[in-house]
Amino acid sequence: MESHKVKAVMKQLLSIIVPIYNAEQYLIQCIESIINQTYDNLQIIFVDDGSTDSSLEICNFYAQKDKRIVIVQKENGGVVSARKAGVKAANGKMIGFVDADDWIEPDYFENMMAIFMETNADIVAGGHFHDIGESSVKVLNHVSVGLHETRAILDQLIYS
Repeated sequence: MESHKVKAVMKQLLSIIVPIYNAEQYLIQCIESIINQTYDNLQIIFVDDGSTDSSLEICNFYAQKDKRIVIVQKENGGVVSARKAGVKAANGKMIGFVDADDWIEPDYFENMMAIFMETNADIVAGGHFHDIGESSVKVLNHVSVGLHETRAILDQLIYS
């Protein structure tokens, strides 16, 4: 019975929000890492936050090739306002965020969704790596590994 629950959740639409401002240098790697996820029931929302480089053109190119992509354009207002615009456009039950200068491993969202299902969590958060040249540094989100009550860690997640 449990495997039916996992399969049901694994089919849930997941909205991925990518706030974009003048990210042409990194954007192709970011987009490729999202569209090639092993968890593929995605709505991919690119929020162009008033870019003046070719970021919007890159997004449009991928949107023509992948029907899961939605583009939201807005005047520059910063990353928080871009994320809020993405949330308003989201249709998924769950929402994920990826920054335009980041890339993710192919099974990133499949693993997140599995954790969501196994724990019935409200929020699933992970650390990340800062890769600069030959250097790679693991960065955690200031929350210890494990299950937490939302009220106990929400401030840490918002402000860290």
